[in-house]
Amino acid sequence: MVVAILIAAFWSLAGCGNSDNSPDSLPATSSAGDDTAFPVSIEHFYGETTISARPKRIVALGSTDFEILYALGVVPVGIATYPGFGATNEDGIQPWVEPYVDATVTTFLPDGDQSVEQIAALDPDLILMTYGTLGENSYRQLSRIAPTVGSPGGDWTLDWRLQLRTVARAVGMTDKAENLEAQLSNGIGELRTAHPELDGKTFSFVEVHPEGIWAYLSGDPRNGLIQELGLLPSPGIRALDESTGGKFVGDVSYELAGEIDADIIVVQAPSQSAQSIRDAPIFGELNTVKSGAAILYGKDDLAFLGSMVPSPLTIPAFTQRFVTDASEAATHIR
Repeated sequence: MVVAILIAAFWSLAGCGNSDNSPDSLPATSSAGDDTAFPVSIEHFYGETTISARPKRIVALGSTDFEILYALGVVPVGIATYPGFGATNEDGIQPWVEPYVDATVTTFLPDGDQSVEQIAALDPDLILMTYGTLGENSYRQLSRIAPTVGSPGGDWTLDWRLQLRTVARAVGMTDKAENLEAQLSNGIGELRTAHPELDGKTFSFVEVHPEGIWAYLSGDPRNGLIQELGLLPSPGIRALDESTGGKFVGDVSYELAGEIDADIIVVQAPSQSAQSIRDAPIFGELNTVKSGAAILYGKDDLAFLGSMVPSPLTIPAFTQRFVTDASEAATHIR
């Protein structure tokens, strides 16, 4: 399996697949060894969806749903595309997905769940929207086309493990997903063991923009993955967790930036350079930023920023780079 080979390349895990599996050989439907008995019923934000038979024509609308499908060896007939954050071409395909995508097999849907007529024309027997924003009206429209599985959590708040398990159940590949999850978990655990200097350090993960700061909260899967590497949410993030009722992001004005200071601050600024982040008013004056204990990802890091959203295709590369950057930042903690 291609993904297992990639994981082995990053983490040197044993028994991760054969080199004769390539993106070109990925099947258009579930591969041999599928284990789930159908029908299956899956609970999600809008209720419960029953899938009566193994799906063969899948449309993946969530921003990482199709990455999970490719990791499981399933090729969707349609995918939503997201042109930002380092897409390698105008179609909005990210570099870590590009090797798997065959445009003669898969239709790109730049308008996502708004492409109702185009989705219907693909004659899907399953629609996935487990990570992203799906309004109730859109869900009802899509459900009239095919069984539609929404997020088991809420908008943008789905843990990567639960997402992997949910998608795997829907396509009948729970055994493969369990093996993949175990490999990824082992790799994360090995990185955490190799970097004890990060254990217990507090962090805030934020995005800076002209109007203020977006603080990503514990419901955000990127935040959750960073916690798996041993870091803890800062007191300011924990307070926002409580005050926002479990949302994935909270607004913070520049004047209140000190409330989310931490041992390490992780900053993304897709439209700015790292230097402009340092020069941001008030925020740039935080002790953590001034001391060098901030990890700054600017517009030169767009592909990496996209890879921060965890999926089986991105977790190995993201965690490797992140622990390296965080370890360096930790040497500057005052």
